[in-house]
Amino acid sequence: MAQATSGDNTRSRGAKTQRRELTQALAEPVRQVAREAVGARSLGEASLLTEWRSIVGDAVADICWPRRITFPRRRERREGTLVLRVKPGQAPRVGHQEYLILERVNAHFGYKVAAGMRLEHGPLPAQGEGAPKRPQRTLNSAENAAVSATVADVGDDALREALARLGRSLRAWDS
Repeated sequence: MAQATSGDNTRSRGAKTQRRELTQALAEPVRQVAREAVGARSLGEASLLTEWRSIVGDAVADICWPRRITFPRRRERREGTLVLRVKPGQAPRVGHQEYLILERVNAHFGYKVAAGMRLEHGPLPAQGEGAPKRPQRTLNSAENAAVSATVADVGDDALREALARLGRSLRAWDS
């Protein structure tokens, strides 16, 4: 009985190692595709855009939208300024909630990414469930070939095709 437990434990460790290697193998192609699509923005800023409503709540998300986070020292990415687009006439309301908004944004990131807030007046982008929707452009053959080459080393056919679809979608958003 003890021997069976030991063998099960060994198999379990082998499966974990295999999953870890698969995850590491998958991480690099995803990172390459995402880096090209997000460009100058960090993936953290992209998560702020896509999860804004869940971070600050419906009441705040209905009157303001994050534009970017600027940092005093670009490489450190700490204690920056959260730049928000605010509906006309709603700046005082958002200003009174500055502490709450910054607290929630910093909790989302897990560290003090934003120490202050700057408000820009103007209409908010059209919002769906996540980030603002933009029309996707059609990729040319060179861009399709580049995406295919990026994921060519992935062994699993279904995974490779899913990553290729993701890459094409991200590139179509990149203008």
